[in-house]
Amino acid sequence: AQNAYVSGYKIAAKTGTSEKLNGGRVGSCVAYAPADSPEIAVIIAVVAGVCTMLFGKTDTSAPNAPKYSKTVVIEGLQKSQTFCNLVKEGDKIFDTVSKKELGVLKSKEIKDATVQTTASEEGKIKKVPVPDKYDIYLTIEVTNPEITANIGTNISLHSKMYVLSGHIVDIIDDAEVSK
Repeated sequence: AQNAYVSGYKIAAKTGTSEKLNGGRVGSCVAYAPADSPEIAVIIAVVAGVCTMLFGKTDTSAPNAPKYSKTVVIEGLQKSQTFCNLVKEGDKIFDTVSKKELGVLKSKEIKDATVQTTASEEGKIKKVPVPDKYDIYLTIEVTNPEITANIGTNISLHSKMYVLSGHIVDIIDDAEVSK
């Protein structure tokens, strides 16, 4: 399940589809986190969903999810300083899977990378730094109206100089952009 996403956690998930005896289908997803030492598990089943086609695959997301041409923020975790230096405002960004142009890179924000871990003595979750790694947040003006995405959507993108796999962490309203 490529869109199973919670910032700072590694999620493991498996999707499935089954046929009902009286006709129709059930879509499901089982997920647990953190992937390397599970503390929580969730199962979701869609018994009466609406299916549409998106980029040649079945999409069972909410039928009223907005189609948009907006500004999105994509999170890339634990990147090198060299990678961060390659990313430039104005870069044309393409979807690596469909090969279609997504839009233009408006800005980037770089932060020291951290991971969440359980402190053994207190048993509490805390953030610890990852040496020599950075989290990068790319703000992309999506100009292709065919692109549909939601927060948490896994996206693989590239420009002339780099390839990035990350997650959409924010969708900025057009009203917010114009401020």
